[in-house]
Amino acid sequence: MHILAGLKPVHRLSDIVRDIKHASCQWVHEQIGVPHFRWQEGYGAFTVGYREVEGVTRYIRVQEAHHQRIDFQSEYLRMLQANSVDYRREFVF
Repeated sequence: MHILAGLKPVHRLSDIVRDIKHASCQWVHEQIGVPHFRWQEGYGAFTVGYREVEGVTRYIRVQEAHHQRIDFQSEYLRMLQANSVDYRREFVF
């Protein structure tokens, strides 16, 4: 799932993600009827500047087609490497 959100300094990303996961999980259980659905434990987050919002919005709109060309895991690792993010592969997926 990709989400583009504008957060204020008083917002804690972990709280926002927790609330989104909780509400969407509850919705899947009640509305779609998948009682054992649950999210993975972690999440990834990147900040973008105001000038990048339009490009990120466009990327999110076409993500389904985009991920037919490159799988999510490969792209995510490439993003981490391109942004010099230290990671341990066993904790990423």
